[in-house]
Amino acid sequence: MLVAAFIALWLAAFVAWAVVCRSLGQPRPESESEDPDSAASRRSRPRHILALALTVFTTAGPAWGQDVRAAPDTLTLAEALALTLDASPDLATLAFEARARDALVDQAARLPNPTLGFNAEDLLAPSGPRADGLGANPAQTTLALSIPLELGRRGARIRLAEAERDLLPATALRTRLDVTARVVARFAVALAAQERAALAAEVAALASEGGTTARMQVALGDRSPIEETRAEVAFAVARSEVARAEREADAAARALAALWGAAARPPTVLVGTLSMPPSPPPFEALLARLDGAPELARFAAEAARRDAVVDFERAAGRLAPTLTAGVRRYHSPDTEGGGFGLVVGVSTPLPLFTRNGDAARAAAERRAALDPEREAVRDSLVARLALAYGRLGAAHDEAVILARTAVPSALDAATATAEGYRLGRFAILDVLDAQRAAAEARGLLLDALAEAIAASADIERLMGSPLPIPPSQTQRPINDPPRLPRP
Repeated sequence: MLVAAFIALWLAAFVAWAVVCRSLGQPRPESESEDPDSAASRRSRPRHILALALTVFTTAGPAWGQDVRAAPDTLTLAEALALTLDASPDLATLAFEARARDALVDQAARLPNPTLGFNAEDLLAPSGPRADGLGANPAQTTLALSIPLELGRRGARIRLAEAERDLLPATALRTRLDVTARVVARFAVALAAQERAALAAEVAALASEGGTTARMQVALGDRSPIEETRAEVAFAVARSEVARAEREADAAARALAALWGAAARPPTVLVGTLSMPPSPPPFEALLARLDGAPELARFAAEAARRDAVVDFERAAGRLAPTLTAGVRRYHSPDTEGGGFGLVVGVSTPLPLFTRNGDAARAAAERRAALDPEREAVRDSLVARLALAYGRLGAAHDEAVILARTAVPSALDAATATAEGYRLGRFAILDVLDAQRAAAEARGLLLDALAEAIAASADIERLMGSPLPIPPSQTQRPINDPPRLPRP
């Protein structure tokens, strides 16, 4: 009977405790919570490198801890993005953190554990003749269950955990954009270095042919031996430029492969084009769209988190009573007597010294500081955007001048010099100098195109959206430029 009565009392108290706690603070339904991928998908979908990165990410998630794949012999930009996103430690860390914060939300929704207590009283109290007028004092033992009532604390705790989890989508988007911009910039640099190496090899081949021609002319007595020596010097310089260009191309390919941990096994050939960039939009147009940048959009989730902190600290200052219910056994010294009784009670802390007001005030001050923090981040973002915009404008202007004037003029001069050489008007060294000048102009164009692509990727990373391109402008790829004329 004692055990049955205690179990029934315990179950009734537990059910009452669970009902009260759930009515005081309900967690937000799972349908209202959002994971990083679903929140990020509601943002505007960029079209250029950003869209490519997010598309690749959906099919190649981070697989940290797996064996890193070596780069294939030929590599495109999409393949480089897939390899990098698959092996990125930053994205892998975010995946672990997302699961950790989901676990914290589940933990915040847990009810507090009840406390089971045992108490014994009057074990050595005087009784019978020794009581000296105090009456009989039989021993008593009590078995009680204490249940805390949170009174709003649980709901505030759940909202805080959910708000901290909701910070992850913005962080995940910024991380993916950073990784994408890094891949695009390094791929452009590596592709330009590969083209410069091919260009240096072409110039060296022409210098070798020019040296052979100079030796033949000297042997026939048509030219001075000094021209043969100068032609050999030109060929040696061309070979040194080939060696340097190949080293630079190899270093750029290894820097690209290092993004997915394969610097020791870089790709052999990069497949892609360096396109002529369109005219950059007005800077004011970029500023008008700056409020949608990922670094500023995250402040909405941060505001919700700080509001949740304020509510949590205020809830911590509320009274939290504890209900107690149990069974008491009265022990009689006689062979007969004694019995059982029920014990109920309530206790609550007395807010004599603190009600957590200071912590609540500190949370409110931090919430008020959020707007100045956002303005500071926006000012820094404007400064970085201005620098990237200046890089893009300078690279675009340089590429336009080189593509429209310098490179065609240098090729025309090299062609005319080669024709004049065949007519006997110029020496072979004049032809080699014209060819080298044309190659240098094309090399500068490659550098300008790579810089423009890197600057565009940086702007799109900061903005979180692609650069607007006027309908009248198209990106013209620099695929197969005219070859240098042969003498």
